[in-house]
Amino acid sequence: MKKAKIKGGYFHNGKGKQFTTLQDALANDTICGCGINCKNGFISLPNFNSVSGDKDGFYGIYVSDGDLVIDTIDNVKNQLNSFCGGGGGGEPQALRLTFDSIENANLLVGDASNVSDWNTFFDLPTNGTAFSAVTISGNTVQLFGGSDIIVKEYLFVIDPNDPFNSPQVGLVSIDDSSGSIIEVQEGAFTYSNTLTSVNLPVCTLISENTQQYGAFNSCINLSTVNIPLLEEAYFSAFYECMSLTEINFPLLTTAGDSCFSTCTSLTTVDLPSLTTAGDSCFYNCTSLTTVDLPSLTTAGYYCFSTCTSLTTVDLPSLTTAEYYCFQSCSSLTTVDLPSLTTAGDACFSTCTSLTTVDLPSLTTAGNSCFQSCSSLTTVDLPSLTTAGDSCFYTCTGLTSINIQTCTNLGTTVGDNFVFGTINGNTITLTVPAALMTANSGSPDGDIAYLQANNTVTVITV
Repeated sequence: MKKAKIKGGYFHNGKGKQFTTLQDALANDTICGCGINCKNGFISLPNFNSVSGDKDGFYGIYVSDGDLVIDTIDNVKNQLNSFCGGGGGGEPQALRLTFDSIENANLLVGDASNVSDWNTFFDLPTNGTAFSAVTISGNTVQLFGGSDIIVKEYLFVIDPNDPFNSPQVGLVSIDDSSGSIIEVQEGAFTYSNTLTSVNLPVCTLISENTQQYGAFNSCINLSTVNIPLLEEAYFSAFYECMSLTEINFPLLTTAGDSCFSTCTSLTTVDLPSLTTAGDSCFYNCTSLTTVDLPSLTTAGYYCFSTCTSLTTVDLPSLTTAEYYCFQSCSSLTTVDLPSLTTAGDACFSTCTSLTTVDLPSLTTAGNSCFQSCSSLTTVDLPSLTTAGDSCFYTCTGLTSINIQTCTNLGTTVGDNFVFGTINGNTITLTVPAALMTANSGSPDGDIAYLQANNTVTVITV
């Protein structure tokens, strides 16, 4: 094998054609096998020299601790595994950041073609393993060699003290095919109005559990997010991502407060591992029609409130729905919640399309729990022990009420407006016999009100 000769400055295919970037060289078959080698020509990494090969052999180069190393092709293949996903033929793996113009990338980091500037920007190696190389193709920056990277808070925000009015960095997409990023902290990409897609295949945590801006807070043009290993997404992680239509988080177990709030284009939520959804988690997701959350056990305050397109709720594991959880879900017609034991104040209030409530495990319904469910005709709550004040207030269509185990109808034995404003109906009421004498030998005040203003058939058990 002849000694390799150092040349300068470009990729060459051995037939007189030069390419200035690694991506262009790859696209034109200049670079073979696992990425950086050629036959009868010149090869190089940007900002390094090229290597002239012997006509009878293959040569390769790779970067090790900042040095350009010339070696046999087999050794190069092994060294470049992280670039090319296991060797042989594929496009080099990298963290790809696409901007609306490369000038914006330069404004963000200094010199986007300088790997040292990117390592300084990401604060590497403090927040992960440093990048070893960078290439630029058009408006796309490709960063090689980094790993275990934590994207620190407000990193892509020019003015972290005022993210809302901060100048835009022009970031369009994030594609981490190299699996470099493992965590994204609060506010990292907040108000990135040009961002449309995110692919973070090994990230497990989005936003720390604080009450600051979420990692992708108000990225109003973000439409697709793929984070298949994500386990936890905290406060406002995707708040007000109003163009978001597709999310892939199969391992997500915890979604924090306001996590997906006001994602007004989101129509379907399929999160098979989710167990906890925080306060306002899906609040004001006005296009949401389907939720598939088979493992969800706890839904916080306002969790699904104002999801005005939601028609059916089937949550087989849900045990606790906090205050206002489904408030103003005005299209909701069916709720299948077989495990629900606690429904907080105003939990289903103003669900004006709901006609039937059958919750076999519900023991506690808070104040105003079903208030203003004006289409509700049938209530079957065979395990209910406590109904809060104004629980069925303004449920003006009620004709059948089964609360056969209820011992606390409102906070007192007087009229607590549990059935307030229900007038002129013919109603079948099933209650414990004790409620018919609870008020000094007379019916509980709420039952007395119902009897005085409607035709009521009382069934005691």
